[in-house]
Amino acid sequence: MLITLIYGSNAASHLTEADLIDILNDCRIKNKARGITGMLLYHDENFLQVLEGEEEIVTDLYYKISQDPRHENLLIYVKKPIDQRQFGEWEMGFVDVEDLDVDSIPGYSHFIDDPEHSTKLESASYAYAFLDVFRDNIR
Repeated sequence: MLITLIYGSNAASHLTEADLIDILNDCRIKNKARGITGMLLYHDENFLQVLEGEEEIVTDLYYKISQDPRHENLLIYVKKPIDQRQFGEWEMGFVDVEDLDVDSIPGYSHFIDDPEHSTKLESASYAYAFLDVFRDNIR
């Protein structure tokens, strides 16, 4: 069964641009081999990630991420079956929100400044709408 899993976390320590690129390159290689697609957003030491793929594989990957000492305060916002991928063409898209003029992006919400305390993402429709802004505007 194909699922999507959207989670947020905090970086356990400061990550440099080189650290983020290393993480992203590693993710892209491993995710391609696993058949996982998705997107990773990063801002001010906060992550928001969507993972899509076969349920067992995505669940196993999330467990590995939860054991990674670079992440703290993981919280699953959405985990549900899907008929088709929303990020099928993305092996793992990445956006460092700090590098963007986010106020110029239609529909952007500043909740990612502190996703741990956001209740908006508890609504699957809001989570998808937020991620769609990036999928459709950041390429």
